[in-house]
Amino acid sequence: VVSVLGASGALTGLYCKFASREVAATPLVSGSFSCLAPTAPSAGTIRFRVAIGSDRRDLTSDLTYEYFSDSSVVGLLPRGGGLAGGTIVSVLGAGFTGSVQCRFGLTIVGGDQAQIMTSTAVACVSPATLVAGDVAVEISLNGGVDF
Repeated sequence: VVSVLGASGALTGLYCKFASREVAATPLVSGSFSCLAPTAPSAGTIRFRVAIGSDRRDLTSDLTYEYFSDSSVVGLLPRGGGLAGGTIVSVLGAGFTGSVQCRFGLTIVGGDQAQIMTSTAVACVSPATLVAGDVAVEISLNGGVDF
């Protein structure tokens, strides 16, 4: 979903153009709009525009939208570590590219504490914690926007 900010909810007939594919914009309660990005045949950056009216007059220029390859996680090694943190956890899967961050429960680690090793492995350094127990481990491949 792409949010179109700075647009007034009073506007009607807004469209998002993903390269040559066009999608009608949906008005939101906030007064902005959203567009559902269409599927793409492959990863890559495309031209993105916002247009208005039946003649589809462009309201924006020089914008881009990037499609990413799907990624998947199949496992973690090791499956546990000490309360002091510092355990290097390998996240195994496929399609790992981009700016990685790791999340252990609510704690996010990045920089030199989260590294893409290969397209199938990410290394995350576990943070310290005060409480023993299971915690969800997630990775973001877009700088922490989505986990």
